[in-house]
Amino acid sequence: MKRILRHHRIEAEIILESDTYTTLAIESPSLLRTFLDGVERQIETGEPFFRLYDGNKEIPFEKSCYFIRDCFNPALDNKKVENTITKEVVSSISDEEQTEFQRLINELSQWVEKVAFDFPIPLTIETDINPGVLLKALSLSPHRKTDDFLENLVLSIRILSHVTKKNIFVLYNLQDYLSEDELYSFHKEMQKMEIVFFILTSHLPLRKTTHEKTIRIDEDLFEQHIDFKTTDF
Repeated sequence: MKRILRHHRIEAEIILESDTYTTLAIESPSLLRTFLDGVERQIETGEPFFRLYDGNKEIPFEKSCYFIRDCFNPALDNKKVENTITKEVVSSISDEEQTEFQRLINELSQWVEKVAFDFPIPLTIETDINPGVLLKALSLSPHRKTDDFLENLVLSIRILSHVTKKNIFVLYNLQDYLSEDELYSFHKEMQKMEIVFFILTSHLPLRKTTHEKTIRIDEDLFEQHIDFKTTDF
C-alpha cells in the first residue's frame, strides 16, 4: 500500500508505504503546536489539515489515521475494545461450542444452588443468557504479557488498528524511546500488520534506520530533506 500525505506548509510529500517511513521534524515551536493540534482536531472532528491521497483519489484522513501523542500510554477506549472483542468472539462460536456453553450455565446454576443452600432467602440465577453476557461479565480483554515498552506499544497499535479499522498511525517523538535495533523491529512489526506510519517530532532523530526519510523544518522554517541513512545530519 502506498499513499501520499500533503500539507500546504510542507513542500515535500509524506509517502506512506510499508517499505519506508518518514520522520517529520519540526523545530519551530509554534509550527509544531500547529501540527500537533491540527492532527488531533482533524482526527477527532474532521476539520481539514492534512490531505491524504490513494493514487489520484483523495480519501478522508480522519477515517484512516490514528494519532498516538503519548507512546507510553496510547489512548485506548477499554470499553469499546472489550465490546468489539466480545462481539467478534461470540460471532465465531460454533454450534458445538454453544452446546458446551449451555452445559456450563447449567453447571454454574447447580453450583449457585449448592453454595446458597443455607441462605435465609431463596436464591436463583438467570440461566437464559447468551455467551456475550458471560464474556462481558468476565471482562474479556487483550492480555499483556510483559512490561516491555516496545512490545506493549506494538500490542496497543494492533488493538487500535483492529478496533478502529485504521491502518495509518502518526507517532509523536517515537525515536526518543527506541534504539536503532528497536526502531528496526518496530518497523518490521508494522509491516507484518500491514500498517504504515510516520513520526512527528520536535527535533531531528538521534538515530536513523536504513528505511527512514526525514523532513526537517528548522526554527527559520527552512525545509530540508534527508533520505535514509546515507545522509549525515
